[in-house]
Amino acid sequence: MEYKSYACIIVIGEEILNGQRRDTNSGYIARRLTEAGIAVKQIISIGDDVKAIKNALSYAENAYGLAVLTGGLGPTSDDVTRPALADYFGLKLEFREDIYQQIKERFNQRGIKLAKNMQYQAEFPAGADMIHNEFGTAPGMFFRKNDFLCFSLPGVPREMEAMLDNFVLPALLKEDRGFPAVFKVFRTTGIAESLLAEKIGEWDIPQTKIAFLPSYMGVDVRIIAASSSAEEAESYFSQADKRLQETISEHIFGYDQDELAGVIGGILRRHGWKITVAESCTGGLLASLITDIPGASDYFQRGFITYSNDAKSDMLGVSEGLIEQHGAVSAEVAAAMAEGAAEWANADFALAVTGIAGPSGGSIKKPVGTTYIALLHPHGLEVEKHSFHDDRKINRVRSAAAALHLLYRTIKKLNLQPAI
Repeated sequence: MEYKSYACIIVIGEEILNGQRRDTNSGYIARRLTEAGIAVKQIISIGDDVKAIKNALSYAENAYGLAVLTGGLGPTSDDVTRPALADYFGLKLEFREDIYQQIKERFNQRGIKLAKNMQYQAEFPAGADMIHNEFGTAPGMFFRKNDFLCFSLPGVPREMEAMLDNFVLPALLKEDRGFPAVFKVFRTTGIAESLLAEKIGEWDIPQTKIAFLPSYMGVDVRIIAASSSAEEAESYFSQADKRLQETISEHIFGYDQDELAGVIGGILRRHGWKITVAESCTGGLLASLITDIPGASDYFQRGFITYSNDAKSDMLGVSEGLIEQHGAVSAEVAAAMAEGAAEWANADFALAVTGIAGPSGGSIKKPVGTTYIALLHPHGLEVEKHSFHDDRKINRVRSAAAALHLLYRTIKKLNLQPAI
């Protein structure tokens, strides 16, 4: 593979280095470049410092054929990426009236007064190509120095993503910078990373790489097949795909950007079913995951956050006697919550979650992390007990994930959804 198909991502911003902001841009850039057949060899994070930016560019130019920068293109004095790039490539900054007029028009459309320092964003390196910003005011920049290509994009994720997809990737395709590759993510639920690896077995398919990407919502299995020709890459990928379908198909719910809540939502929509939720320890997180999916109103109309015992009784009809006898965190109360929610919402499916998120509230009999999840469905009632750990935030996420998995698994078990 030629070095011209190697890339370095440079993330610029003091807020990244000091932990005030989480870097999500590099992950998006790396994923999209990989899909285009460009191998990302390094990700560098640096502050808003001219010398640091120039040093990173020099390193990238000497080691790789491509650099993608993100951040530092704003209108304030600490945004020094633009002058640093101009200096590195030996270009002068010049005021561009066309860029300034675009900035003024965007502010006028929003009814916002234009600050004087916005003129700074209209200073552009003479000789560089401008990348249009569809969603913001800071234009991106494209530089070429012999075989070295450099793209500088804003740090705002939405602006960066649009520029990368609409300008950078098409430009790299024209430059023939990628190598033939097939990239796919197999999204799984309800199985641990170690068990997935055991089921798949030793990976011996040539010209392919496998990676396991675990999270509290599930484990992604990423396959990259690359070769000297597109036909060979497809052939190697077909072998990898066959292996995964033969070994872990029962755990695969979707691919690439599919979300479990979205896959479930599609099934509910096709059948005309409605779902509701009754949440205690998750405090609305489960409903949030469901309604994050566009069009969720087709199958989700209402939910219930019943954090206290009184709320469980008042809103869901859970009897005080049942709570006193078994405790709010119990299989019996979880089942009663699901039944009450289904009745009030007139829903076909009802998920209920009650647990001890922590860090306090546990006991020897019911330690922190104890969680009960109930699912009422057209063919009956399912109740599961889970024993998570002592981290409150993680327990809430894992509880919501377990609830979605229970719903998905039950639908599959009842043969109420088509195969993926």
